[in-house]
Amino acid sequence: MSETPGIGEKALNKAAGIGLSRQLDEVENLEVSIKTEPLKLT
Repeated sequence: MSETPGIGEKALNKAAGIGLSRQLDEVENLEVSIKTEPLKLT
C-alpha cells in the first residue's frame, strides 16, 4: 500500500468525514484517514 492516498482513499476519507460530522452536534475540526485498497471493498 502506498503512503500517498489514491483517489479511492481520498473519496472514502471525504465520505466518512461527512457522515461522521453530520452525526455530531458540535465539531470544530474532524480529520478522517482511511488506509485501504478500495478495490478490496467490493
